[in-house]
Amino acid sequence: SLMNLNNVKSMCLLEDTLKSSCRKFFEWHCDKQIINYNMSPFCCKSWSLGNYIAMINNKTDCLELIENDLLKVESLLKCCANKSPAYNKTYVEKCLNNYSDVNNTSLDMSLCTFYAHELDIVRKYIVDKNFGKSGFLLNALSFVPLSYGITSKKFFQCVMNVDLKKSNIEIVAMSYDFKHNIFDEQLLSDSLFILLSAVCVIILLFLYTRSIFITLSTVIMIFYSVVFSYFIYSYILSIQFFPFMNLLTFIILISTGVDNVFIIFHDWYVTFSNSNSLTTQSCLQINLKHSFKSIFLTSLTTSTAFLSGYMNNIIVLKCFALYSSIALLSYFLMASFMVPAIIILHCKISSISCLNITSFKHFFDRVDFHLGMYFNRFITSLVVKLRWLWISSFIFISLSSFFIIFIRPKLKITQSSSLKLFVDWHPSEIFDEIINSRFNFTVSDEATSLPIVFVWGVKLEKPLSRLNIDDEYNVTYDESFNLFTSAAQLFLVDFCKKIRKSSFYAREPGIKKHSCFIESFQKLMSRKCVNVYGADLHPCCSSTKFPYPEKIFKHCLFFLLPEMSTNYFFDQTGVRFDPSFSQVIALVIEFPSNQTIKSSYEDYKKFYHYMSNFTKLAMELDAPEELRGGWFTSILNFYDLQESIITVTPLSLIISVLVAALFALIVTGNIILTCFVVLNITCSLVITTAILVLIGWSLDIFESIAISLTVGLSVDFVLHYVNAYQHTNGADRHTRVNETIKVSGAITYAALSTFSVGLSLIPSKVLAYKQISSFLVVVIATSWLSSCLFNLSILYVAGPLKNFGQLPSSCLRKKCQSVEK
Repeated sequence: SLMNLNNVKSMCLLEDTLKSSCRKFFEWHCDKQIINYNMSPFCCKSWSLGNYIAMINNKTDCLELIENDLLKVESLLKCCANKSPAYNKTYVEKCLNNYSDVNNTSLDMSLCTFYAHELDIVRKYIVDKNFGKSGFLLNALSFVPLSYGITSKKFFQCVMNVDLKKSNIEIVAMSYDFKHNIFDEQLLSDSLFILLSAVCVIILLFLYTRSIFITLSTVIMIFYSVVFSYFIYSYILSIQFFPFMNLLTFIILISTGVDNVFIIFHDWYVTFSNSNSLTTQSCLQINLKHSFKSIFLTSLTTSTAFLSGYMNNIIVLKCFALYSSIALLSYFLMASFMVPAIIILHCKISSISCLNITSFKHFFDRVDFHLGMYFNRFITSLVVKLRWLWISSFIFISLSSFFIIFIRPKLKITQSSSLKLFVDWHPSEIFDEIINSRFNFTVSDEATSLPIVFVWGVKLEKPLSRLNIDDEYNVTYDESFNLFTSAAQLFLVDFCKKIRKSSFYAREPGIKKHSCFIESFQKLMSRKCVNVYGADLHPCCSSTKFPYPEKIFKHCLFFLLPEMSTNYFFDQTGVRFDPSFSQVIALVIEFPSNQTIKSSYEDYKKFYHYMSNFTKLAMELDAPEELRGGWFTSILNFYDLQESIITVTPLSLIISVLVAALFALIVTGNIILTCFVVLNITCSLVITTAILVLIGWSLDIFESIAISLTVGLSVDFVLHYVNAYQHTNGADRHTRVNETIKVSGAITYAALSTFSVGLSLIPSKVLAYKQISSFLVVVIATSWLSSCLFNLSILYVAGPLKNFGQLPSSCLRKKCQSVEK
């Protein structure tokens, strides 16, 4: 327990260490003590457990405390807790006498009154909730006397670089009002990891191409793709909102953009080395004929996977889906036009002939040749000798992954409504997610009831495409709305009674904020016609019977409006007027529900659907024509987010897989190969998702994007292998798979480039960077293993030969090509 002399002194020493280590930020800008109505040069003491114990014991320094001082304060906290001593005199006296008998120190009830303020602060702000129940103090807060500003931000940044542990005491969490400012700075500093990832990709690209010119050209293409996509996004599409998540597109483009370059230059080197008699232009034409289909298919499939997120109702996801798909397509178009020119320029810059190379380049070519040869032999032996092991293993792992995703531990929807900016172990996130709810001064969402709100007179119409977060909803008024008819009055009375009988109405005793306008109005109209001051209230009194004539209702509404505003929570509910305050244009009524803001998704869903159906039936069956436009609402922002994620994520996955299958069928023209592609994508998808579930992911905004992108990122490698298999000339599967494996070097380099991007971002403290690093590492490792071992094993066992499984149009096209040759 922290309520221990050694632990309290350790807290005091730790606080002194922090203040001395960050003296220049603390002493000059702390809140100063007021002595004799004058500001002194001394800093105020922090609100801490040690300082309050010292104050109650009339000591100036918490390091001077002794054991009895702690026991005294602990007993006062327990004996004087919650209620005034006047109402618990017997209990308090007995409690204090027990303490006095044990410690030979006299305590009386006057101490409870004298230190009531200090004890209340300690109980509410310093010690956690469980201390009053169990007597064990696990967490304690310390409030540093620093005002909000640049200096306080620098102080906390300084504290982060100091050892936060002293003996058994450790500072595990911090809270400050400038979390978003800290996040902006952390975002900027962690951009170094993005730069590091770019450097890793550039090094790998240079090692593979052995050309500075090609490497720089690729970097320029990626840069201009980002710039060009931003131009289209901001100026052509006129989208002003550019969320932080769009910056992740640059990371994805770095990691996946070079894949196309690896494949193109692999085909180029193979074509040129096997065709000594052909010119550069002829080799380039053959190369592009083979590689363009594969690159086109992977780029289009990945872009579609990104674009599928546009179906989401979340504006951030819509913007990210649109921007990332534009960036990928821009890069594909740029690569399609620029890579041929880059190859030709590379050949001219290098030498007269591409085969006249320097001794330095010749050395790396020899090393690369031997490494590639050994690597291809290794992959071949793995596939040929262990093909059944890989097939059975991946099928078993995939089935196990289904169990993990859907049964146990199961992919769950997020239950946190707060936006997390930093990684879980960051002090500010620990405070917001864990520590915050352990203290009495924090307002718990578990105690906040969801309101049941009904609105008449107003219709909300969303824009068809809402991509700017500042866009407002179009508000239109219901022209048929009329509150004053007899039918409308009778319906509202009956409707309020039915609400109170519904299963979600809060029936617990106590004062509740609710307003059924017509009932409140009836109470005022039921008063005597002459009040205590002798004023005549006619006709706004008991002489007018319900339902009220329309003319009297309108007159009395304006007459009684000031009293209704005071007595019936009229600030949020009741009637609403037009700008001229001459006509009632809307009505709002509200009741408390038995659901809290912290309810689970399932409870939210039951609540929303029940109340929506209840309202729909009431409006259609019971409401008069003038009130049939009513609708239900509540605090449903978080539920809308969850519902959108749950419904759109599976849909985007299905669309991505179907599009990948369609494009694979169009390009390969082979049903068997297309089925292999879909099988491989499915295995990669479920295995990746299962691993992410096991490392603690729940379905939130970024997680839904990541899982949707698994299809786009895992389809690349398998499509390159399938395309290579289809273009080999072997008569049997063994020969064709051996030829296909030759492309594994380029695919492995592409996988390593994306894998290195993920590894480079792992040290980041920004949650989005951390998550994308984990995602890239997992999805690339899974995709490479699946495409290399599982896919090649299936091709070795059941790969189509000749025209088997080929569509008729594809067969005809192949025959025509053979005649031309």
